[in-house]
Amino acid sequence: MDKNPLLSIIIPVYNVEKYIKQCVKSVLDQDFFDCEIILIDDGSTDQSGIICDKIASNYTNIIVIHKKNGGLSDARNVGIQHAKGEYILFIDSDDYIATGAMKKIVACLNTYPVTIDVMFLEASKFFEDGSIVPLGDGFEVDAFEGKSKQEILEYIACLPRFPGSACTKLIRKEIITKNDLYFKKGLLSEDINWTIELIVKSNTFAYCNVDYYYYRQNREGSITSSISKKSVESLLYILERWACKDTNKLYQKEINSYLAYEYMIALYNYAGLCYAERNNLKGDFQKYKWVLNFARTKKTKIVRYSCKFLGIKNTSRLLQCISKKRRKCN
Repeated sequence: MDKNPLLSIIIPVYNVEKYIKQCVKSVLDQDFFDCEIILIDDGSTDQSGIICDKIASNYTNIIVIHKKNGGLSDARNVGIQHAKGEYILFIDSDDYIATGAMKKIVACLNTYPVTIDVMFLEASKFFEDGSIVPLGDGFEVDAFEGKSKQEILEYIACLPRFPGSACTKLIRKEIITKNDLYFKKGLLSEDINWTIELIVKSNTFAYCNVDYYYYRQNREGSITSSISKKSVESLLYILERWACKDTNKLYQKEINSYLAYEYMIALYNYAGLCYAERNNLKGDFQKYKWVLNFARTKKTKIVRYSCKFLGIKNTSRLLQCISKKRRKCN
């Protein structure tokens, strides 16, 4: 790549007046200027939309779009439709990015002799007490060098966790528009569903070992801070859409391995539901338990054996107990 590509930074905004300034500032403080910032005010009922307008009034590269509340997926889709950049980055409005990261990421992108469709990026979790913990996707610096798409998808299947977040990737816009890769509205685990399709439809991959993204943890009212029946049903929907026993289908073994990890996450959440909800969804967990046969990581393999000998309900409770003990230790 001979010159820096234009980046489109898409930031959906909904009732985050406490955090939006820090988020946008982290982008404005970058020493990389070939970017546009698209703020999607998704029907905020607090001062978030007004704050966005005030910020944008001082910068020519910030666009604010006000719309009725339609959820994160809908807001991102609107951002994609308005994006003019060659590459897209998604940032959630209660998170922020590291200073100087964008320039380093583009420099890394420019080292590749081919056009990259998806570049995986580093992320960390940060807490209100100021502590920071690496997200732990487990990528290695030379993981993708000289590897075929098949080898890369196999490598991703063996990572300690499936890298399902839209926010930890630099994505070539044409891959999204050409393949109609928009986020499914109303799905709580929209990133997982979208990322699986993105990986399958993309051809060239890269990884940039640069401190980049910071996820805010335990924010009151956030989708990820609570367990609901809908969140479990969303993961089960993804299993229904992507799981297939016919492993002669292209990349299906790898997809099933990704789903083994998501099945484990759904199983963890299952224990947090009330008795009636667990009883209602038990059949779905039994139906897709077979995806654990494609487990390739230490954790998912342990869950597979646990489900085999202890059953779904007891394994789900065990996952909850282990998680609680780890939180106390931290």
